[in-house]
Amino acid sequence: MLVVMALEGFIISRVQTTFFQCLCALLFTSYVYSFRCYIVTDDILKWWVWGFWISPLMYAQTAASDNEFLGNSWNKRESNNMSSPLGEALLRARGLFPESYWYWIGVGVMMGCTGYVWFRSE
Repeated sequence: MLVVMALEGFIISRVQTTFFQCLCALLFTSYVYSFRCYIVTDDILKWWVWGFWISPLMYAQTAASDNEFLGNSWNKRESNNMSSPLGEALLRARGLFPESYWYWIGVGVMMGCTGYVWFRSE
């Protein structure tokens, strides 16, 4: 996965037109969400996990997942044996973070990355 991200970054850096940069980013994001859906830390090699933690995509994925699965519609228990709600159990099974503060961390990181790119381009 990290190799694909590095290749995408290399291709985008070679294409200097804003339209093609946006197109490449859209196609890569579509690829990630279509074919892999979730990037799980258990699937990453131990010496590549730093790429997961510095990627803004990880924070966006965590924020979107927490926003969806910690909502009221997923706050049901499948049986009396379940110790946590269904949405929280699903997040744990996928290797994501079930704490609600990760939503705000994701929002902050995305705003910070947007601001960084915006101020850097001027």
